[in-house]
Amino acid sequence: MVEDEVIVDCKEILDGIRGGEQMKSEDVATLEKGFDILHSNESDHLGSEISEDYISIMLNLATYYEEVEQFEKSITYLQKMYSFAVEDNKILFAKISLHFQANIFASNEDFENLEITCQLHDSLNDGEDDIMDAYKAVYLLEN
Repeated sequence: MVEDEVIVDCKEILDGIRGGEQMKSEDVATLEKGFDILHSNESDHLGSEISEDYISIMLNLATYYEEVEQFEKSITYLQKMYSFAVEDNKILFAKISLHFQANIFASNEDFENLEITCQLHDSLNDGEDDIMDAYKAVYLLEN
């Protein structure tokens, strides 16, 4: 089945990235196909291994798009990652998503979305977070 081959290819790409390889531009199309396949199966409650691969795909695509300055695509994957992580009770991954989003919003001086991102983070937070506190200071200085 083609879907299974795409998922295997995605796992190989992710293993390479985890091993220190750089993601290549040709990997993006494969990861996007893998995302689409897993996203369509999301309602079937993915197993924990596939769930983490799904999150890794979203994070790697978001990082790639941030590097090539396609910030809207990056934010889209980060927001999907956040939603999935919250629904799957993977709060650490939700926080990671929000950190990446805050960085993009701060870098692009999008203080309105930076504030929203910090508020979402606060709703998840169970303690202090120096990084998000720094982002909060940025948007407070601008308002």
